Amino acid sequence: MDKNRRTGLTAGLTPRAVVIGGLLSVALAIWVCHSSYIARSSVLTITHLPIATLFPFILTVFVLNGALRRWWPAKALTPQERILIFLIVFTASALPGWAFTTYWIAVPSMPYYFASTENQWAELFFHTLPTWLVVQDANSTVKWFYEGLPPGKSVSWIF
Repeated sequence: MDKNRRTGLTAGLTPRAVVIGGLLSVALAIWVCHSSYIARSSVLTITHLPIATLFPFILTVFVLNGALRRWWPAKALTPQERILIFLIVFTASALPGWAFTTYWIAVPSMPYYFASTENQWAELFFHTLPTWLVVQDANSTVKWFYEGLPPGKSVSWIF
């Protein structure tokens, strides 16, 4: 038997499987962020088997692999490659969902937005918050982030 021959899941660890998984993961992140924050539709990654993972995988199996099998059978994805692609996309589906982007957007802006005279957050713990981590509500920017711009206002980009 050939010593260099890989078996099991390592047989699926090919550059094309990793690239396809990576590209699908980037597409998934864009799709989920757009769906959550712009379209304000379903939360695509908060299920036991996220639809955001399943949909790209089904496209890969039926569309991409189907086309390869029909017109270029020697280049069709192996079962191990398909499993690896699914695992890469499934793992990546945690990032744009609740595990990363929700906290990344909310945590730096929440203290100043939710602070009030009733809860006394400014007096209790604002002095302990690192200024590099928390967005201060200068010129109502945090309020406008959560509630939208008032009529007649436009975003003033600082670049």
